[in-house]
Amino acid sequence: MRSCFLSCCFLLLCQFVFPQTQTQRNAKGNQYMFCVGINNYLANVNPATCQICKDRGIKNLNGCLNDVDTISKLFIKYYGFLPENVTILRDQEASRAAILETFNKLLTKCQKGDFIVFFYSGHGSYEYESANDNQLRTGKGYRNTILSADIAKPGVPDFNSAELNKIFSGFTDKGVVLTVITDCCHSATNTRGSTIFEADSAREVKPSLEPGKFISAGAATTRMLGQSNALTIGSCQDNEIASEAQVAPKIYYGAFTINFCRSVTEWSQAPIDVLLDRTVSKLRLMNKQQTPNIEAARRRRQNLIGSAPAQIKKAFYSLKCTDCSAKQLPVITAGFTDDILNDDILVDTKTKDSIKVTNVGFTETEVMVINQSNKWKATDLTALNFTILKKLTNPDPPLKVFLGNGLSQDVYDDVVAKAKTLYQQSNPGYQWMNPSFQNFPDAVLFYSNGWKLNRDGVMETFTFSSPDATTLNNLINAAKCRSAYLQLPPPAALVEQLRAKLSVEKNRNFKVVNTPAAADYMLAGHFTNNANNIVFGWEKTILSKDANKGNGLTAVTDFFAGGNTYPVDSLAERLRRLSVLANWLSMTSPPPDKSMIFPFHLAIKNINSKQKADDQTTGKSGTEDKLDIGIEKDAGATLATDKTTPLFIYVMSIDPKGNTYLLYPQPRTSILTYPNNILSDTSFYHLATVRHTTAGIYHYVFIALREPVTNRDIFTRRGVVKGDEPELSDNPLEALLNEEGPGQRGDIKSFDHWMLKRVDIITR
Repeated sequence: MRSCFLSCCFLLLCQFVFPQTQTQRNAKGNQYMFCVGINNYLANVNPATCQICKDRGIKNLNGCLNDVDTISKLFIKYYGFLPENVTILRDQEASRAAILETFNKLLTKCQKGDFIVFFYSGHGSYEYESANDNQLRTGKGYRNTILSADIAKPGVPDFNSAELNKIFSGFTDKGVVLTVITDCCHSATNTRGSTIFEADSAREVKPSLEPGKFISAGAATTRMLGQSNALTIGSCQDNEIASEAQVAPKIYYGAFTINFCRSVTEWSQAPIDVLLDRTVSKLRLMNKQQTPNIEAARRRRQNLIGSAPAQIKKAFYSLKCTDCSAKQLPVITAGFTDDILNDDILVDTKTKDSIKVTNVGFTETEVMVINQSNKWKATDLTALNFTILKKLTNPDPPLKVFLGNGLSQDVYDDVVAKAKTLYQQSNPGYQWMNPSFQNFPDAVLFYSNGWKLNRDGVMETFTFSSPDATTLNNLINAAKCRSAYLQLPPPAALVEQLRAKLSVEKNRNFKVVNTPAAADYMLAGHFTNNANNIVFGWEKTILSKDANKGNGLTAVTDFFAGGNTYPVDSLAERLRRLSVLANWLSMTSPPPDKSMIFPFHLAIKNINSKQKADDQTTGKSGTEDKLDIGIEKDAGATLATDKTTPLFIYVMSIDPKGNTYLLYPQPRTSILTYPNNILSDTSFYHLATVRHTTAGIYHYVFIALREPVTNRDIFTRRGVVKGDEPELSDNPLEALLNEEGPGQRGDIKSFDHWMLKRVDIITR
């Protein structure tokens, strides 16, 4: 049984970010939770004479009771579960018969639309299938298993993955929303049969029967629970050990469970992928190499229990320090990627404790107390949850846009009518074309207090009182232009609606300016479908063959047809995506820090041509080329020997369509740290292999940080041009679905030590 002392210890260990909300029962259905935690597997047996214990290596554990007590309180606190609907079986209470009985009672009680969470903390194992086995078969010849508390008794079998799959399918068949979390060895697929497990681990409970007595089973007949609106989370892969963690003297938890609980307390309504990424980062800080596994085909955009859509952006931030005395400056777990700028003011909504941002970092930010007494009002600093009270304007946003002056409806209609007549006439020597992220016109005809023409990207303006076809053709042909773009100005109604939209959804990464000359992008329209439709989007103020150079942003975004209404939401969304790209491409490292010596550079090798692009240089490649992305040791550099403050390594790419990908590490996989696990004699440390299929500029960004990035979705965004680039070849990434760009850079005076390097590859 868990003591009050353990409860207090957990409160001190976790940094609570979301305020306690004892929410009422979910309106869509009742919420039930069933927890099994087993430390003592040898209570009623003599280990000295128990042959099963010897044969299978059964031993007692330390942290399972703490796991079930902690996670059950977590679901009550953050997801509104009622205590009377939470069932916990501890140690010898969790016999095989008792577990089955509890499942049957819950299955009878649950109705369509109810929610149930099953959590198991204990031993995991595996067993081989018999050719004559009447149970559901996995198709692999072996099954993952969990062990009941009476497993040491003769004749008591494991709960294998096929049996569990059948139990859980009973809930999903009734329309119950199921969440399964298991913290045990070999837990990746212990709720279904299909597995890639190879029995090569030594630190787990051995299988109940020798493999020689069985042969591989036939075709798989178990069901993928993730396809049935279920979420299953295993604490490790099938061939991995789930370890325990000592968090205080004589206090143990499952390494996965304690870090998963900490991630939930930081952001309870986060998308599932974000919770798992945060958990992996915390596991790596503990030097635990197990990698959790998830199946959630339909649940990735929901919260943990599937009762509501996940929050796209984190809204509250906690203090990292627990003392926060005058000698220890307070730190919040947020950075410029979380919409934080210097001098912003944040407040705790309950205590009204106020803080001011003094030093923005990448993942952490220094703050100062600004209460009238300059002292905390709260006594429990771990319970403070800060939200932004006052945002300051970004003095130097990386993106500037021009919305246009906007034409009154009668003037706009006249401009469109004249442009349509011109557009539908034949043009000897050149063709009308609309710009794309790859192709640009030689000449641009546009309207700005009269018709004007620019040729070949040069700001030489010819003004027409009316777009005379003969004069226009002569000017374009004289410059030997083969293509021209007929750009349409936006009407006043669209400009006003978009300006109102942007004023509500403030984004400090961009600024609306008054002239196109001061802007990076402008709002514009053009004809499609033989001038039968008009679409609007964002394009660079100067369109030419060099339009993709400069700040490295794509020349145009998607364009959208308005129909009966203007595409204001789509235009604002594309502008947000542009602001994220501008943020990344304008970012540079803080001033050199002697403590941040990293004697490696980002190296990119063209597998086809053998060409190489080193750090801070621009390389070239062709479409369909494969590139090896890695790091190389600097010539003559000395490797660090201090392993107390490792650097966490990330590599991302930005393709010509504006898609960003986290190349390394992949979601929920290992994180490379330096100097902990980079070999000193490695000449090229491979991180990823990519393939370019589109012409344009690819940007590769290398980041080294003292703190792990627990929001890895900031590296993965959809682009600003239709169609996702098939960037990865033999190293596929799972694209996270968060499209909004919370990154707010501002004036970075980073204290949390990080560095950034970039290599650009031009693909032709």
